[in-house]
Amino acid sequence: MGMAKVNYIFAGAYTQGQGQVVTNTLGVRVPFDNITLALSSGSGQYTNSVAHSGIATVEGALYDTTLGAYYSFDKATSAYLLTSVSKNIPWATNGGSFTADVSGETKTTAVGLRYNY
Repeated sequence: MGMAKVNYIFAGAYTQGQGQVVTNTLGVRVPFDNITLALSSGSGQYTNSVAHSGIATVEGALYDTTLGAYYSFDKATSAYLLTSVSKNIPWATNGGSFTADVSGETKTTAVGLRYNY
């Protein structure tokens, strides 16, 4: 078993004249021989400037949790399985002028091979 690695990611997405999305994510990866397990969780909020005369107003919250497993065949090749749940919770509605106004949950699963050269 290797040493667990913790990481933090701050992300911001900006749309000119529309608003912004800001998220904070904290994750941990724990390696065991050929298998590595990973877990991350994040939250954030989004603003809308269009519906409020150019003033960035917080309109809702975003949440995301991802669980992953990686299997290393060798130092360069690995397979992965990731599953993620994302939630959007709007605090206000502005008549549909901003795409994040819809409340909901999204589930995503990814499977693949990765080769580092």
